[in-house]
Amino acid sequence: MIMGTRYRNRFIRRWVYIFMFILVISISLSFLLSRYILDKIYESSSTLIIHGSNLDEKYKDLRDPRIYRAIATSNQMMSGIIEKLHLNCEIEDIRKKLIVSYEEETGLIYIKAEDEDQESAFQIVRSLVNGLQKRVEELFGENYLKIVDSPYIPEHPSRPSMSFNIVVATMLAVLFSVLFILWDTKRR
Repeated sequence: MIMGTRYRNRFIRRWVYIFMFILVISISLSFLLSRYILDKIYESSSTLIIHGSNLDEKYKDLRDPRIYRAIATSNQMMSGIIEKLHLNCEIEDIRKKLIVSYEEETGLIYIKAEDEDQESAFQIVRSLVNGLQKRVEELFGENYLKIVDSPYIPEHPSRPSMSFNIVVATMLAVLFSVLFILWDTKRR
């Protein structure tokens, strides 16, 4: 009986050491990847609102945020951003960095840009917001968009999330440890 307990304790200690080894390695790799290897992505955003309460019934369609989203993502707007910021890229490259979404019920329009450079993310959003307001005024004779939240220069990257990556690494370490322990138990 004592021999069996010692034998079992030896394997439990071994499993604990293996678990700790896998855990330390996976968390260390996750930290190193997040900190030094994966590209940091910065996100800047702005929120606009359609303020067309004085629009008569004839122009009620101008309250539809889909119109402003279509204008914001048009080739003309993308070309304007490239030209204004002197970027060396294609229209599709800028479009991939942008997310323009809306809420029909509230009339809120959300503009977000992601870039590896925090200043560039800010400049892209700022240029799009300013250009969109000017373009709306050109098209409809009045600017029906007001800024709710101004674009900002992000202080910290939005991706990769080191804490998220460490949590995933911890979960994977637990999974691999359990699988190893099950395999080791069956082997004996």
